[in-house]
Amino acid sequence: MRMIFLMEGGRVIRNKKTFISNIIFWGSIWGIMEATLGYLLHWLPQLISGNIMFPIGAAILLLAYKVNSSRLTVMGVGLVATLIKAINLCMPNISMFKVLNPMISMLIQTLLFVIIVPLIIDKRSYYRSFFVIFAIQEICRSCYLKPNATKS
Repeated sequence: MRMIFLMEGGRVIRNKKTFISNIIFWGSIWGIMEATLGYLLHWLPQLISGNIMFPIGAAILLLAYKVNSSRLTVMGVGLVATLIKAINLCMPNISMFKVLNPMISMLIQTLLFVIIVPLIIDKRSYYRSFFVIFAIQEICRSCYLKPNATKS
């Protein structure tokens, strides 16, 4: 019987069931929060929902990274959450762009976490993590809002 192991940065992830269940667990928490609370917040004026939902998503990504310390985990969590957020495309009375823009933001946020968080966060000290969340929020905002601001 052959066993298939996932590779992450030269390390072998031995317990595949735990690894995948962590991705599904954290991704579904973030995705359900985005699909419910995010849906309700998008009825408010522009940028309010992002200011509330971004730190929630960042905290969930950070918790998922604490559990597995793997970039592959963070990427998986972001993909699962984005797929769950796509359910909002079936909701009534909402513009397609009010669903697609948050999904794009979730993917950008996940990519920034995959790149930045493992470099900055020390595995022994997580007290700096909230400062990292706000720094990544500002970087994400500049990546996403600056190109859109020049169009108008």
